[in-house]
Amino acid sequence: MIKHITDPYGDRNVFSRLSVVFSIINRIINLLLFPIFKILKIKLLKSPFEAIGHQIYDMECFFYEKNKNNYDFTPLILESPKFISNPFLLSKQKEKFKFFTVKNKFICTILYYQKKFDNVCFNTDPYLATRKNAKAYSILKKTDFKINFSENDIRYCKKILEEKKIKLEEKLVILHVRDDTYKPFDGESYRSSNIENYKLTIKWLKDNGYQIIRIGNKGMVKCSFENLLIDTTQNSFGYSDPILDFYFTSKSRFFISTCSGPEKIAKVFDKPVVSIDMAPLAASLPLSKKCIALPKLVKNTKNEKILSFHDLINYNFADLRLDRDFKKNNLTCISNTSEEILEAVKELHEKIINNDFELNEMQKKFNNLFHKDSYCYGAEATISSSFINRYKHLLIE
Repeated sequence: MIKHITDPYGDRNVFSRLSVVFSIINRIINLLLFPIFKILKIKLLKSPFEAIGHQIYDMECFFYEKNKNNYDFTPLILESPKFISNPFLLSKQKEKFKFFTVKNKFICTILYYQKKFDNVCFNTDPYLATRKNAKAYSILKKTDFKINFSENDIRYCKKILEEKKIKLEEKLVILHVRDDTYKPFDGESYRSSNIENYKLTIKWLKDNGYQIIRIGNKGMVKCSFENLLIDTTQNSFGYSDPILDFYFTSKSRFFISTCSGPEKIAKVFDKPVVSIDMAPLAASLPLSKKCIALPKLVKNTKNEKILSFHDLINYNFADLRLDRDFKKNNLTCISNTSEEILEAVKELHEKIINNDFELNEMQKKFNNLFHKDSYCYGAEATISSSFINRYKHLLIE
């Protein structure tokens, strides 16, 4: 039980029998903390910084707005390992922004549950955790959130690679495939992908001279083609330093991502991305212009009919965010096929060679589906041309 309480991604069902008692205790703590926070002019940020995407984007968005609006408080960030996704990234953010941190695990746990109270917490939900248009799509076009490696950083990374006998090739591709091992209780398994669906693509990349490195959390689902890539997610790789995901990505040609935060590492280094199995539809387009995406199709489980993109939007199904929401509406998400993934990767490969990321008419038509309140409105990414050509009938109203 303690394990789930102190883990941001723990099973919240453990609170069911103690919910009233816990709420009272949490409220009492809040009453004690509020005057302290007010005097010190500090606030928590609501962002789940245990997720890398939020740590990258929310931090940038908040400090952009803080400078613009002259917020009169300094944020307090929880730095205990369970509450921050990437310590290396945090060290770089400390160089750029002014904020306080707390490292003690017990204090971090207490403060984590204080994020529900507006009097001690600033609401960062509009940046990414919203069902309306995510403000990150407009704010991050105005900011420069690059990361520069120091000479010590580079020496450190090279030392790790030397110890692990890894030589980075010029044609390097980064792969991240979301599964349910990192956030098993978040109720968003519809966003996950099957690593085996990437086997065909990895074989093609390998045959065409690419080196592939798979990144992610330790203990991710094992793939059957480990001989074709370097898999940092398995225990056999040993300890994977937080700096490596950033260093690997900075050296890559492009990034194969899924509906998950690590895709945003590619944005930091302005790397081309192909985003697979994107869902829900309203969140199917990432921010970057050098990105093509494949949304998951949605099927009605009663009549087995694939819903058109217009129907998903018109019936408010484009913004469903939880597994139970899809189930309640008799809907299920369909993962992209191995062939669709391969076609999209080949497409990005050609775009990079030709340095051509302009949208064709079908892609423009897809992007125009989204109105100003849509989550990804303002995205410069677009749908894969091969994918939308295959499913162009779903664009018909």
